[in-house]
Amino acid sequence: MIRKIKLVIDLALNIKTFFLKNSWVFISENKDWAIYYEGTALIKYLKKKGINGWISYNPHFVMNSVIHFGSLNVFYTKYEKQLFKTNKTIVTFYHGYLGMDKSTDKMINYLLSKVDEISLLIVSNSIMFNRMISYGVPEHKLKLIPIPVDEELFNTSIKNGITRKEIGLSDNVFTMGSFQKDGTGWEDGNLPKLSKGPDLFCNAVKSLSNIMSVQVLLIGPARGYVIERLKEANIKYVHLVLDSLEDVGQYYSLIDMYLVSSREEGGPKAILESVATNCPIVSSNVGMAPDVFSECNNLVYSEKSEEYVECILRFAGSQIEKEKLLGKYKSILKKYGWDNVIVSYIQIRKELGFNDEN
Repeated sequence: MIRKIKLVIDLALNIKTFFLKNSWVFISENKDWAIYYEGTALIKYLKKKGINGWISYNPHFVMNSVIHFGSLNVFYTKYEKQLFKTNKTIVTFYHGYLGMDKSTDKMINYLLSKVDEISLLIVSNSIMFNRMISYGVPEHKLKLIPIPVDEELFNTSIKNGITRKEIGLSDNVFTMGSFQKDGTGWEDGNLPKLSKGPDLFCNAVKSLSNIMSVQVLLIGPARGYVIERLKEANIKYVHLVLDSLEDVGQYYSLIDMYLVSSREEGGPKAILESVATNCPIVSSNVGMAPDVFSECNNLVYSEKSEEYVECILRFAGSQIEKEKLLGKYKSILKKYGWDNVIVSYIQIRKELGFNDEN
């Protein structure tokens, strides 16, 4: 029933393009998770620039507009459903590589077979840009646009009134944060999604616990694997599943450091969310991390837990090093906030022939 209701709403919205030409229709995954919220932010900031747009789950009946497929999976499953050829097609491809797994291989090969039909392929980091070039995608079809942070939702002024004690954490224990989905599926997540590196996260935290007292704040669904590993290591944790990803920003103030241990990423969003909330972060050398933190000395270049621990202690054990890291955040935020990044999307519209000044 819910799916039928969504379909009816989609059709009603998309039919508007008969009258509201030059719109921006962002096609999202059916599950309202990261891709949906990224699309919501994009549409919000496009509207601030006077450009009409909305989120849809289907490209049916869209015409004379930009159809923006929000992920590789969305493009693979929904591209053939558009009925009109009068649209400009954009695809955002966050992460993945040939040889990663059979499903990803199938979707990437499908994308590569359709490159001549799409107007533009957006990637969020230099790693993906160079990878697409190596796969034969012409450079004029590629645009590197980072995943920006919404400073209206993530900033140092957010006051939620929540304390560590209220959610079950100790006040004076070093607290690591991990706010993501890193288990397979949408249930318990006992089978790890290895691209997100939950095993590396647990290895690092366990090794850190041999040196200092540590506790963990987990946010997000399907965290079963991490929870079991933390239990086995006798490490205190609190796990929260929030109603909306837009509420995550309130919890960065409760942690001492955020840890990214992924093997493959488009962002992750936590990189810039940490910056916007002035939270120290250590990250594996994936996704946007080497672009954003090229001069921050907070990247880990191997999967060894001792190297994660060494990097964590660099900032946890030195106020000077911590202040050096935080001191670089202002210039990073200026470059990667939505107010700056939206300019790239406006430029895309001009390149695709849309004159928004008329």
